[in-house]
This record gives sequence, structure tokens and C-alpha cells, in this order.
Amino acid sequence: MKGGSKTAGGSAVPGSATSNHPNQIYARKKQLLDGAAAVFLSRAGKEASREAELSELYAKIGQLTVEPNFFITEVRAMKPAERVAMVDRG
Repeated sequence: MKGGSKTAGGSAVPGSATSNHPNQIYARKKQLLDGAAAVFLSRAGKEASREAELSELYAKIGQLTVEPNFFITEVRAMKPAERVAMVDRG
């Protein structure tokens, strides 16, 4: 290669091989950097929301697991007449 280093676009100077003005390149770079931060911030918010939702679901699963066991234990401790009274509504 003669004439110095070249990039994939052909020229070592940004914007010289294309019709991009240096101010356009600066503006696009600034837009990219500002937008990239927003992408990662929104992702972190979604992950935090997902973690909160998962912890809520795990708590509900634990509650649904404990309640039937408690109920079964209490009902088994009752006398048969008390069980019938619970079921008989009429």
C-alpha cells in the first residue's frame, strides 16, 4: 500500500472519500453516543422491573404452597362433626 494507512472505506481521513462533511460526522458521532447511553439505561430499567416481578411471583408461589399445607393440617386436627359443619351450609 502506497501513500500511508487506509481504512476499510479507502481513506485514512474520515469523510474525505465520501461526501460527508466533518460537521456531519461530528453530529452523527454525538447522536450515536447520546443514543447508546439511552439504550443501556432502558435495558437496566427493564431488568430491574423483571427482577421485581420475579420476586413477587416467587412470593405468591410460596404463599400458595404454605396455605394448602396449613389448611390440611388444621382440618385434620378437627373433629369429624366440625368438618361437616364447615361443609354443610344448609
